[in-house]
Amino acid sequence: MDEQGPLRLAIVGTATSVRQLARRSGEFASFRVTSECAADDGDLSAVEDWLDGEPKAAADAVCFLDEQVSSVALAERGIARGLHVWCAGPLTGEADVLESVAAQAATANVTLVCGGAAGYTGGARLAADALASGALGRLVCLRSLQLGSDPHARWPLAEQLALANSLADDMVATVYAQSAGKRHLSVSLSYAGGATALLALGAAPGTPPVSELMVLGNRGAFYDTMASTALVMLPAGEGDGGAYREEDAGPALARWADRCAQAAAGSAAPPVTVEQSREVLVLMSYIEQVLESGEPMILRDVEEDEDDE
Repeated sequence: MDEQGPLRLAIVGTATSVRQLARRSGEFASFRVTSECAADDGDLSAVEDWLDGEPKAAADAVCFLDEQVSSVALAERGIARGLHVWCAGPLTGEADVLESVAAQAATANVTLVCGGAAGYTGGARLAADALASGALGRLVCLRSLQLGSDPHARWPLAEQLALANSLADDMVATVYAQSAGKRHLSVSLSYAGGATALLALGAAPGTPPVSELMVLGNRGAFYDTMASTALVMLPAGEGDGGAYREEDAGPALARWADRCAQAAAGSAAPPVTVEQSREVLVLMSYIEQVLESGEPMILRDVEEDEDDE
């Protein structure tokens, strides 16, 4: 890759996600899309053939935009060909498998990014900026609601966990989860510093997908709602105005790819590190255990730690 030029990016996903990212990629100077592969039917053999051919000469990195067209085998194939590998969703559900792929990427001197694309929606970025600037004060609690996808699929849950951990920027102390079959899943997290997070996912057959994010600080609050494909952000303290719309997931995917490209060029940290992805996978395994037992899982005795101090 020419250090002065944009990183050449091959993208794989559904026809919709590929089109969305390709359409918005021109807004960023750090990368350009040079190869595309749409696989709506989940035909991984077609993606394997594509990886063996065009991207080798036409790209420096391969980006998997959708969970159904990404796999550990495909990631390893890309790494073996000297490509940076980025997955908008989690690559695997097993922490040790992720570590193995990460080791292969390190040996090949390429970057590996897994998960975290949800944090690049406009609302999530505004909430993170508001917390970082102190405008909301200290985080008290956050609530994230996502309706319209399988609540027990690993991608929606992993994205919510990654977003909550990013905004809280703290260690999880207690995990509690409840489930209503395949239709609803709620997860409650308490953090060592006292903040809490409530994550809820649910199926909504026959209705448009809905996503909401509420962040409450001790000085202000932030609320964001996304219904269907329109994202409306109402930053805390702006009263009547400030509504902001995004027509689709393209801008968020493009911002995420931009950050990945900067990381590959060595000019920025990756959107989500492998260690952060591993923490999410461990949390997901804890959630499964909590659902089986029906009892909260205490990961860290905060009161005991405070007494020790």
